This record gives sequence, structure tokens and C-alpha cells, in this order.
Amino acid sequence: MNVAVVLLAAGASSRLGEPKALAEIGGTRVLARMLTAVDDGLGALSTRPLVVTGAHHGPIAAFLAEQDARPEVAFHPGWALGRTTSVQAAARLRPEQDMLLWPVDVPLVSAAVLRSIVHEWDSLGQPANGWLAPSLGPSEVPATKATGMERGPGMGPRFGHPILLGAGLTRMALGLGPDAPLRQLRQAADPLATVLVMDDAILDDLDTPGDLARLRSKMG
Repeated sequence: MNVAVVLLAAGASSRLGEPKALAEIGGTRVLARMLTAVDDGLGALSTRPLVVTGAHHGPIAAFLAEQDARPEVAFHPGWALGRTTSVQAAARLRPEQDMLLWPVDVPLVSAAVLRSIVHEWDSLGQPANGWLAPSLGPSEVPATKATGMERGPGMGPRFGHPILLGAGLTRMALGLGPDAPLRQLRQAADPLATVLVMDDAILDDLDTPGDLARLRSKMG
């Protein structure tokens, strides 16, 4: 499959107070955990996973240099302009490839979920302008979460990360302004698709010290 895995790790993590990519959860750094999930879930890829860095490039690059499986690390000098620009940087480095975009903000997604996303993408025919996101049906969404989400009667699915974009949409992303949210591409998506999963980690956000404590507790 022509899928490039892109781990988005360029932000300043100012609310957390430490690089999200290097936070320790369950005895493992976030990036190491994510890379293991990619390896276990997707196996051999046509290109190495790409880690887009920014504010904390130095310590992230140093950490990854010590790992057995080394992804490609790309410093994005315009990281402060927002996540869309990080996606644009990845699109320039992985031209004409579908991209699985996984932010370090959502670090606990399992290998099984990654397999489900890519399997569904394959079943859709790897559409050039496709947008695919994992989702939880109403019965799988926890009743309360630290993010403030609540389950209620008739509530539809909740969409999470990572998302998979076709190469046509990644080309369109290059035309977005730096302040434009990536979700603007959904109006051009064909299809705009989802795959239902049973893992609420697709919604688990790492943003604050409280989030980190909650995720550590979740992992035991």
C-alpha cells in the first residue's frame, strides 16, 4: 500500500510543560509507543515513518537516534503557524502518497486500530480524495471523559485519530492557508468515510498534566 505514516510532533506542548512526544506513559515514551504500534500494526512500509518536529526538535531527534527502528525526522521551521503547516511539510516530503496522520496528542491508539484503518482504506480502493477517520459508536463512548464528552440518547459516533488522507487531498492541503484547519478538506473528500472501532484511545487527548496523569492511570 502507498501509505506514508506521519507522526505529528511539532507543537510546543506549553500546557503540558514537557514535550508530549517524550512524555512517559506506562514506562514507555510516547513516540516509542507509537512507533511500536505502527510496526506491530502495519508491518513493512514502502517508506519509513516520518516524524515532523518543531519546538522540541533537538531532544526528540536525540531520543529517536537511540532507537533500534529509526524513522525519518524532519524539522519544520514554521511549526508555530499551526498543525496544518506540519501536514503540508509532510506532504512535500511524501509526495503522491496517501498519508496516515497521527498526532502525538493522541498517543495510546493500538496496533489493532491502525490495522483496522488501513484495512478499511484498502477495501475502499485507496481513494485519491478519500478521508478516513476511526470512530466509536454511541455504545462505546464512555459516559464521561476528562475532555467533557458525554454520552446521551441518540448521540452519533465520535470521530478520532489518526486519520488517513488520499494523495489527492494531501495535494489540496498544500493550498490551504496556515490558519486554515485541516478539516476544511472534508468538504472535498470523496468518500468521507469512517471505520468503527472499540478502542476509546482514539479520543484520548494529551494536553495537560491532568491528561497525562489520567493516561498513566489508564495504562496501569
